[in-house]
Amino acid sequence: MPARYSEETKKPGLDVPRSMCWGIVGTALIGLVFVLALAFCMGDPAELLQSPIVSLNPLALIVINSTGSTAAAIGLSASIVIVAFTSSIDSVGSVSRVIMALARDNILPFGEFFAQIHPKWNAPFNAVCLAVALEISIAVIYVGNATAYYCIASGVVTLQVSSYMLPIALQLIFRKRNNIKYGEWSLGSKRYFFNIMGILIDSLIFIVMLFPTTKPITASNMNYGSAIVGGTLILATILYFIWGKKHYIGPLIHLEGMSPN
Repeated sequence: MPARYSEETKKPGLDVPRSMCWGIVGTALIGLVFVLALAFCMGDPAELLQSPIVSLNPLALIVINSTGSTAAAIGLSASIVIVAFTSSIDSVGSVSRVIMALARDNILPFGEFFAQIHPKWNAPFNAVCLAVALEISIAVIYVGNATAYYCIASGVVTLQVSSYMLPIALQLIFRKRNNIKYGEWSLGSKRYFFNIMGILIDSLIFIVMLFPTTKPITASNMNYGSAIVGGTLILATILYFIWGKKHYIGPLIHLEGMSPN
């Protein structure tokens, strides 16, 4: 998320990578404690999956089984709803910045419209509206068909880790050849270890996210994430030949006091 707000920070070369690094460290530590607590308290997984509550909120069922308190289960469930709501706001802001950047570089049709910055709020309002519409559409899909929603979620995560993994791999391969210079904040010699670990973890996630979740596999529980990935790549290729090839010339950088040419 912080990388997508780079243009709105005073020292992006220093603040953005530092916030990314320490944000990941903090989230990992908190998540590890949370997962360990759940693992020790959830009991028999087979028994857990037989309850009708688990399809709605498995955390609530684990808390009820562990404490016997419905109030505690509701309280913890409510905290997760609050976190999810906050994350969705951050997601809209982040995705809207990506839409704005793509529109500004003429990658998307109607680029001028979605790249506009609202004069009062100093934010890409049109891009925010598009991001909200996309999130609502995905939520509506979940209401209509859970299988379709999970295949979209699986495909999105797969594409997301690909967008992380490929730049890391290209940077490792071509850094010396292209004489890439690092910014103000760097992991130093430790970057090789973390970059390789990142590629390995992303590769694992890429594979696992495309696996079916249950056996036996049927049409209703099949993971169609691979279809989402393939369809997205096909649509992106079509968009390139129809629009991008004619209009996209690379990132547009305008320096103050200089002509765009």
